[in-house]
Amino acid sequence: MSDDIRTLTSRLAEEPASLAFLELGEALRRRGQLDSAYKVARGGLGRYPNLAEAHDLMARIFGDQGDLAAAFDAWVEALRLDPMRTSALKGIAFLYYRAGNVAEAREHLQRAVEIDPDDPSIPQALARMQTSPRAPESAQPHVGSQPLTAVTSQSSPAEPSGGDGDRGQLLVDGNGLRLSGSLVGPNNEDVGDRVAAELAGVSREAARTAKLLGLGA
Repeated sequence: MSDDIRTLTSRLAEEPASLAFLELGEALRRRGQLDSAYKVARGGLGRYPNLAEAHDLMARIFGDQGDLAAAFDAWVEALRLDPMRTSALKGIAFLYYRAGNVAEAREHLQRAVEIDPDDPSIPQALARMQTSPRAPESAQPHVGSQPLTAVTSQSSPAEPSGGDGDRGQLLVDGNGLRLSGSLVGPNNEDVGDRVAAELAGVSREAARTAKLLGLGA
């Protein structure tokens, strides 16, 4: 453990209500200790839910963990609490750029440069977008190993197929409850409820990504 992390950990232990969690969380994040950084940031956010800087920190941690949808939500919340927060504007712009929505990325960077015209990183980012108007395909947001190409609505059909043929159909609501149908697993057991529960999580991720991509409801 480095001296700065040890010092900040001791300070936070002595004063749990202090803002030392911001420095400690960032220090842990920079060292790649993302689980520890998340725990520290989450604890601080529980004490200071209206602190934009805390949501900003959470967004950076989520981004490093690869959870781009959660990072987007956290930066949106940071911006709601502090509309002048350029780090949140730049973070959202980066996510829009990765999603291929260059127009929204530019708009957020333009807002950021109006707030802080002395930040050299913002015009540099805008210049990069001019020379490379689309992020590479490999940078698109993913859920699991598959890119998001559709959005599940309140009622979502699940129609599995493959080498073993059709194994059934499900109608699932947005909360992961099976409304009708059945689904049979490889051992001929009914796996409908388990699949429905998993689809609920996918639906939430898809909804957040739809927001990120500007696809609408």
